[in-house]
Amino acid sequence: MPVRQPSVGRTRRIVLFPVMLATVAVLAAGCPAGSTEPPARATAGPTPSTLRLITPETLGGLPKSRDRGLLAPPTKTMGALKQMVPGVTSAVAWAYGGRSETEDTIAVSGVTGSIADPAGLVDWLFTQQTMVTDVRPVDPGPLGGEVRCGAAQKSGYHVTVCLWADRDSVGQLFVVSRSDRDRTGDIAGLRKELVAPPG
Repeated sequence: MPVRQPSVGRTRRIVLFPVMLATVAVLAAGCPAGSTEPPARATAGPTPSTLRLITPETLGGLPKSRDRGLLAPPTKTMGALKQMVPGVTSAVAWAYGGRSETEDTIAVSGVTGSIADPAGLVDWLFTQQTMVTDVRPVDPGPLGGEVRCGAAQKSGYHVTVCLWADRDSVGQLFVVSRSDRDRTGDIAGLRKELVAPPG
């Protein structure tokens, strides 16, 4: 009797859940060692954010996923981010792609609000991570702010984990791929796609 192979969606969930939920655990903990609260909550920024995040129909050329299992990890992360950031004005969570073994999956979570210490927040989030290695700064592109990316591996997949924060937003992008190609150069463009047009 042939062994039934797990579906592509289930395999991607197996990859995403441990890495993304490790981030959720960090956010839910609410404070780093020696500090009473994470930097985002320490003080609000000077003015309310006018930036808005959206979930476009495609991201990085990949269509929105309708797999509820793939949507669960970024949704949990979004909920944790909302608890950290004062004056939340928008929040997004979605997954894209993942329809075949060779198609990448992108998962995004983000919120807009008032963030006093973007660099401190990104630093804190990554120092609490245990599954991500090789963390390094990445060019933030025209949106500015602080962006750092690291890497993880799970079940034969390469996972690029990026966190960004600026005065108006904080978010997380995961790229799950069979390829070990460096994806950090794509992050500035992906962030841009997530920002609502002005007006």
